[in-house]
Amino acid sequence: MLAEPQSSDSVTGHGNTGVILGCQDVGSGWPREHYDALIETVQQRLRVSAAVSHEKHQTDVTASLIEQLMQRQVQQITFLPFSLLPFQTGRLSHLVDWSRRQWPELQFQVSPPLSWGDIAGWMHHSVLTAIKPLSQPPEKTALILCGQGTNDPLLNADLARLAHLLQEQSRFFRVSSAFLAGIRPTVQEVLESACREPVESIVLVPWQLTPRAIEDLKTIHSKSPAAGQIPVHPVELQLNDSALVNLLVANFLAASPIKDLLPAETNVSGSPLTEKEQFELQQLRQRIDSLLPDEYQGRFETVSPRSMGTAKLKTSDDGQVAWDQIWTSFCDLALAGGPPHRGRLLEAVTSEEALSDPAGYRAVTSEIQRGIQMVTHLKTFDSPVAGWVGIQCDSEEMAVWLMRAIIVENVMVRREGTNLFLPAGPRFTVAREIKNVITTIAKTVHYWSAHLKSRQQSMR
Repeated sequence: MLAEPQSSDSVTGHGNTGVILGCQDVGSGWPREHYDALIETVQQRLRVSAAVSHEKHQTDVTASLIEQLMQRQVQQITFLPFSLLPFQTGRLSHLVDWSRRQWPELQFQVSPPLSWGDIAGWMHHSVLTAIKPLSQPPEKTALILCGQGTNDPLLNADLARLAHLLQEQSRFFRVSSAFLAGIRPTVQEVLESACREPVESIVLVPWQLTPRAIEDLKTIHSKSPAAGQIPVHPVELQLNDSALVNLLVANFLAASPIKDLLPAETNVSGSPLTEKEQFELQQLRQRIDSLLPDEYQGRFETVSPRSMGTAKLKTSDDGQVAWDQIWTSFCDLALAGGPPHRGRLLEAVTSEEALSDPAGYRAVTSEIQRGIQMVTHLKTFDSPVAGWVGIQCDSEEMAVWLMRAIIVENVMVRREGTNLFLPAGPRFTVAREIKNVITTIAKTVHYWSAHLKSRQQSMR
């Protein structure tokens, strides 16, 4: 389907760009009129010529859409996925290669797919819009997300996952998932359970159901023993909901150029990824992104964290080690924790060994404290127990987090409240053990203060 672009003042126009909305997984299976409304709205927002390519369409159908867009004299085509999965790279590579043989000047871009949070946010907004005329407060409403149900437990679990995300984003009394095709929990079971809750209304939301299945859902509702106890309102999600359109527009603006040829991703056997494998890979990448600082999301594979131990010592004019100048960047090193700094655990010495050489022990603890203060600006102190150097953290939460991170770096550490204690011994050398201790605390404190702490403050 190809539609005419319409003018709008909502965003700057992209008149030389054609958009192909690729509908797979969550974007497939909607009635034609829903796609018509979505395409029209996207075109109004972006001022582009747009087409929709369904998951079931063959490559030559999408090629036909490209030909139609080229008749509109577009200079660039953006593939805009309406899906959780990215476009299959093998198919996309074939289309790009074919198109550039026909039109060498044609440029291609691809937008990122939607995330689970994006999908849940759109569903939430669409449901709230649908029930607004009912004048029922969400806090007194139970929402049931109704799916068809399949023989694949993982696909069925996706419905429960969406229900959970909806629950977290909304103020509904409860959000549950249920199935039509004999998979438990069934719609009737969940409906009867919801009627026993202290709610004033129940909302049934079909999730990718065919028109026939939606009619079956209404029949189940009308024949349920719970019917009539509490008002039940079936509502349908709208594809042209402003929340979904905003997400697609944002993804369009975040599109990246496609290389000359996109190598298809393969599994360990060298075969192209199946749809299920591609979906699982996308989930893994999203999970990794959720654990990383913003600047690493989407590019974790391009960063190569190297051990800080390879950094050479530098000295200042007074001949002392300039601990704050020997590393140019902590960020890449600290990516996902980086590799363990030491191969073997650096353990604390006994009190007897520490006190066997008081002068050497004092020199080591003084240097460790000086280095820690230079690279972290944390207060240090002499440990009441010989064999350790004390560090005062800003909070107990910080101390607990650092303790775990330091252990991962293969350096022994102990905690008392907000204070940490790192090992020190009279035979520690600047180039080895002292450097190990200062490197580890520099790395872990940087990661805490520059990334995790700022994130936690922004969430408050």
